[in-house]
Amino acid sequence: MTHRCKLTVFLLLLFVAVLLPAEVLSDETYRYEIEPRCEDAHIFLGGRARCKQAGKWGLIDSAGTWRVSPGFDALQSTTGMYWAAKKGGRWGFIDRDGKVVEAFRYDAAIAPGAVGETLEIAAVRSGNRWRYLRLGPRVPKDDRWVGDLRFEEKSKYVPDAGGFHEGRAPVHLRNGWGLLSADGSVSRVSGATALFGLFDGLAVARFGKKRGFADAAGRVAIRPRFKDARRFSEGMAAVSNGSRWGFVDRGGELVIPYRFDKAREFSEGIAPVLDSASGRWGYINKNGQWVIRPGFDRAYGFEAGVAIVNVGGKRGFIDAQGAYLIEPTFEDVWRFKEGLAPVKLDGRWGFIRLASTPSTRVADAGAVDDATPVAAVAHSDAESPAHVGFTADVREAQALLKASGFNPGPVDGQWGARTETAVKAFQTGSGLVRTGYLDWGTVTALRAPLYRRPVIKVRDPSEKDMPPEVFVPLGHAQSVVSIHFLTNGRYTVTRSEDETVKVWETETARLIRTIPGFEAFSADGRLMLARGSNQTLRLWEREGLIRPIRSQGNTRLYDDHACAQLEAILTLTRDLGVNLAGVEIILNLKEQLSKVQAESDMLKKLVRRALRAENQIPRYHALVKVETSSIQTVEEE
Repeated sequence: MTHRCKLTVFLLLLFVAVLLPAEVLSDETYRYEIEPRCEDAHIFLGGRARCKQAGKWGLIDSAGTWRVSPGFDALQSTTGMYWAAKKGGRWGFIDRDGKVVEAFRYDAAIAPGAVGETLEIAAVRSGNRWRYLRLGPRVPKDDRWVGDLRFEEKSKYVPDAGGFHEGRAPVHLRNGWGLLSADGSVSRVSGATALFGLFDGLAVARFGKKRGFADAAGRVAIRPRFKDARRFSEGMAAVSNGSRWGFVDRGGELVIPYRFDKAREFSEGIAPVLDSASGRWGYINKNGQWVIRPGFDRAYGFEAGVAIVNVGGKRGFIDAQGAYLIEPTFEDVWRFKEGLAPVKLDGRWGFIRLASTPSTRVADAGAVDDATPVAAVAHSDAESPAHVGFTADVREAQALLKASGFNPGPVDGQWGARTETAVKAFQTGSGLVRTGYLDWGTVTALRAPLYRRPVIKVRDPSEKDMPPEVFVPLGHAQSVVSIHFLTNGRYTVTRSEDETVKVWETETARLIRTIPGFEAFSADGRLMLARGSNQTLRLWEREGLIRPIRSQGNTRLYDDHACAQLEAILTLTRDLGVNLAGVEIILNLKEQLSKVQAESDMLKKLVRRALRAENQIPRYHALVKVETSSIQTVEEE
């Protein structure tokens, strides 16, 4: 076959791959259980999903059979057992088979929330008065209402947009906010100006312009200091300082720093976040490390090993490794629930099922070759042991375990069976999940005694010629011999006789990093504390940002490319204030963009050449999709 013929075939296949409709591949990755026929649709709940036809809503089962004929203006549910239904401008309630369990007589209603195995509570409004209604097979007619209020009385309850969750509902009282329980009692949250639903035992509460968290008893659990906050999930919550988002634990400690433009809740151990450097969404683990690199226009939480992502205005699904289960081809989707997901294509909604069960194993942190851990708390050239969830100092963990009354064996920085046993014992005693793994939650609990200011003690007056000695409780194994302040006093660096340097947050005395030896850098990477004039250069080399050539005498030799990289690094760090993790991402993206541009230019050249020779390849010849391959340069004979 001639080169020209090969080129023509290649370009034909390339056009085929671009133009082929997504349905052709549906048999490989998914199949339609219910063909697209709904004007609108939502997820399955309790074996029922709402489907809209001819402007009216009804309920279908997993076979697509109508169980409740379309005839309602709206349907809402959280469990699928009872549905808030709107008909003729009035709201009532039906069960999963369409039986009316509460007449259509209310001006508004909120989907009922479960407070027991067979009991649900819903909010209803008549006029401007809200009340809470019990729904269930064993609810007596004279005990349907939560509390002793009646509609003819002036109700003090005005619910927020949520409803009952974890046995509580946020309510607006005449003189504040509180959490209503199923028995009608209210736990007031003093000073709150707004209150949201209870998740993981904590509710977001607004106090003026700041947000914090309240517990089920109405006590302020985390003081209001955040510009914005999202609900707790898996023991962590996303919070904002007004410009960036980070994550706090249930104790209110900032365990993942403010680094992201946006963030969503953790689910199945990872959370979607918007990377400030690339402007794309990716996923991090609870150590703040990238496990799925930023590459999506939108990203959402995982459920049963599947997450929704948006790329180029289309939506698809990925697994916990970041691989596409279904490439973004749909106009809109909802998450998989009960094995089925509603998807919209060509203006109609149907329901699909995956061809195989996805793996729920999360990608290993650091397995992504072009992503950088964004919340590592220590830097070391040595690799961390497998049981360490981030680059932690094992010696420090051992010292803290011993100080807390748990015996890890020798404080030697070596991970062994005794250290693992001590970690498990500490986790059990602290109410943590007993994994034997030095994850962020465990290390945060170990470091809890450090969250106070360093103490400076002056020696005995008879030793007035001796400098003061600085002690940081439980911080260093031996005395601190020097202290420095970095970045306008925001960070404090201490050096000890134990041959370690520690970086602290000055205001809270929270330990940021531990570095072996006698050199250190600030937590944001902008200032360097070290011996020698070229330590910053060496730091960048260690981070892998520039790679000099070595002479036979091990002398660093920088070519034009390395010098250009160095100039770019200086501009980013010195002039624009970008930290080293951001610099690496920017340089990687720049390199990838150059490669894409080169391939694009070559492809344009090949296409123009082929079109000149063959006029144009008709679009209707696109019949079969094939996997794309790397573009190979060919020459005509």
